[in-house]
Amino acid sequence: MVGIAGVILSLILVVFLSRKKVNIGLAMILGAAIVTSTSTITLKESIATFFNVFVTQEFIELALVVLLISLLGFIMKRASLLDTMISSLITLLGGSKLLMAAIPSLIGLLTVPGGAALSAPMVGESGKRLKLKDCQMGAINIFFRHMWFPIYPLYPPFLLITAMTDVEVKHIILVSFPIVVSGLAVSFLTMFKGITPIKTEKSNGLHKVKTFGSFLLSISPILLALTLSLGFSIMFPAAIFVSIVWVLILDAKKNFASWNKPIKKIKKDILPGINLTLAVTIFGIFFFKEILEASSVVEELMSDLQQLGLPLGLLVVLASGLSGLVTGSNSAALGISIPIFASAIAHNPLPYVLLMFMASLWSYVLSPIHLCLVLTKDYFKFDILAFYKWFIQPGLAMTIMTVIMIYILPYILP
Repeated sequence: MVGIAGVILSLILVVFLSRKKVNIGLAMILGAAIVTSTSTITLKESIATFFNVFVTQEFIELALVVLLISLLGFIMKRASLLDTMISSLITLLGGSKLLMAAIPSLIGLLTVPGGAALSAPMVGESGKRLKLKDCQMGAINIFFRHMWFPIYPLYPPFLLITAMTDVEVKHIILVSFPIVVSGLAVSFLTMFKGITPIKTEKSNGLHKVKTFGSFLLSISPILLALTLSLGFSIMFPAAIFVSIVWVLILDAKKNFASWNKPIKKIKKDILPGINLTLAVTIFGIFFFKEILEASSVVEELMSDLQQLGLPLGLLVVLASGLSGLVTGSNSAALGISIPIFASAIAHNPLPYVLLMFMASLWSYVLSPIHLCLVLTKDYFKFDILAFYKWFIQPGLAMTIMTVIMIYILPYILP
């Protein structure tokens, strides 16, 4: 129990320091120190883990991806591509809720760690025009990026849960669809409070065609990265780097005079976009996860839950939810939970799989060590508790709908 208490204390510390504007990577390193001091890990093992993280391929690749995504967003803003993109979307979609929801939803189809960093600048630009709060923009960026995952069959944890439980993809989508719709409906009523719609002039068909062309050009760096990565299997860091070069080419064509002094241009419009504190953040997350894994505290927690004698459905929710919260990973939460309950739910897996998926998804989404949340907070600089408040009503609606779907499952899928 001491180890479990250490994990809980470390998470409280991470949230507290985050509210005090301490870099979350540093906060998580301190959190890992608490886990070490309350578990069976020795100081020597902890120090070895600290240095081993620096050379792991996963850390190097993810840190590089996040740094490059941040740089891409920065230079797209400096090249006025984000302004063009938002202006075009306002003309095409109107300055409305649909505009704000569409940006993270579209980028969310790119299921790479930290992808929220790509949509954050766009949400920020449009949110400022609509006069939204920082925590409100952060909540919109996170919610609309992740809310589609229960019905998105290309989402890796979706594939994991279907592969490990033999539940059909179509059945998960069928029972999850009303849950997603309920969250969508309530979020449109609650997350956009205080919005000031942007008045747009009616435009003819030709103008809209030209506007759509401008939109495609402004979003072309993102489309290029997706095409290279998904279509041609090019490593994502390389794909992002090519997109950065493409943005610089577009900027040079439009603002050729600004490149007469290249060194000054680089210092002003490129180098400030290299945010090395993000690398510290990524390192802290990796170090915390490695320490957590080495401590075996999660396995201890799952074992203790099984011994409580609670109803199976409640055990599934608690185990999946706590796993998602402490790991900040949906795949990890499912990887821990599914093997534990596989035999117990084999007679009727779908309702328990639904509970497991939803509990692990939303606990991971709101985990203080969830990378998308960390990067979104780093961009918008919001208070974490103010951010969480925006999820209460949509989350409650989705929870109620999940319970309803559990009870009516025998009637829709006999």
